[in-house]
Amino acid sequence: MQVQGILPLSSVLPASLDMQDRWRRIPKEHLQQCESECPRYPKSGSEGRCLLKTIVLKKLASDVQSHFETVDLIACPTLPISPPALAEVSAVEGYAPRNVASLRNTVVGNVLGLCGITLPVGLDASGMPVGLQLLGKHGSDAKLLSMACRIEKILGTSRQRLGIAPCFK
Repeated sequence: MQVQGILPLSSVLPASLDMQDRWRRIPKEHLQQCESECPRYPKSGSEGRCLLKTIVLKKLASDVQSHFETVDLIACPTLPISPPALAEVSAVEGYAPRNVASLRNTVVGNVLGLCGITLPVGLDASGMPVGLQLLGKHGSDAKLLSMACRIEKILGTSRQRLGIAPCFK
């Protein structure tokens, strides 16, 4: 198997789509497209918004799948930030925004129907593990696992790169 190419996550998502805030607002151009494709959908209320969100996510999922005609996988950091200290997330007010910020890269694969795997690749400045997330076309789990194994052979195993976890010492 030869890898055709790797894309960064930012290159497959429309610039107008803020995935971190995806449930609260839908970009205007997506709404207009949905209105033209489904002129009879409910125009207001939670049912209409839910239907619109479903249509937008299906369209985005389809658009993202088309990227896999020229590349085999999408690569990005698993978490875009270092995990916060427990004291910072013990209250709901602190937990919610940090949780959204932490999961914004992984949720993309989930809501767009991609398969994914994460490889531990190092430590950040705070000494916390850093992961490399690999996303593949829907249904390409075996191919993605094979590519992840190849990458791990090149980089070395997590034990080789990071050592033994402190809880096991």
